[in-house]
Amino acid sequence: MDDKAAREQIVVLLRGGEAHANVTKTIQEYPAALAGQRLAGSPNTPWRLLEHMRIAQWDIIEFCKNPNHVSPDFPDGYWPMEDSPPDTDAWDEAVSVFCADLKSIQEYVLDPTTVLQTVGAGKDTFGISYQTDVLLARAQGVPVVSIAALVQHPLLAVMAKKEAAITRPRDLVGKTVGYPGIPSQEAFLATMLETDGAKLADVTLVNVSFNLVPALISGQVAAVMGAY
Repeated sequence: MDDKAAREQIVVLLRGGEAHANVTKTIQEYPAALAGQRLAGSPNTPWRLLEHMRIAQWDIIEFCKNPNHVSPDFPDGYWPMEDSPPDTDAWDEAVSVFCADLKSIQEYVLDPTTVLQTVGAGKDTFGISYQTDVLLARAQGVPVVSIAALVQHPLLAVMAKKEAAITRPRDLVGKTVGYPGIPSQEAFLATMLETDGAKLADVTLVNVSFNLVPALISGQVAAVMGAY
């Protein structure tokens, strides 16, 4: 089952800015001098709300990535004790950490190999992934095994527009190739190029996430890997 659309929609919701205010832009532009003042109709100050979001987001990330993670006590552990930051630097640092973690969780959601981590941590019974990614995960010590194959051969291919006249791997030399950032695809492309007298360093790889076809059609890249 392809969950690409669901992952992309989750990231859209995390980024915000459609029907709602963009949280990153809002907190970055909020005056630190007002961080300890309660807003009308709200029982909390901006500082308490920011720290609550930062702690909760950190907890989600650690829960997903670290099987030994222990969450804070609920609910007190998710709120700061003070209404105001100790100084302006504390506010700026909290904003910086929150924005960095938000970017990290978006990258985590878009990474299709995360299912191997959740299965290895015992949070999922089984998952669907690519055979090469299973091998890479096992090499990194993730305790997962392959139990069945949905397809018998890799589906990966290079796609380009007809007018680009790319008909063989070495035609990619000097060109830009888009891919979703999956490490195993770099190995596939390297093998393709080497069998045709070229090497991976001869092309420019660009991580376009899963916006593969749009990147190709718009001319952002000359070819893509991972589009079907």
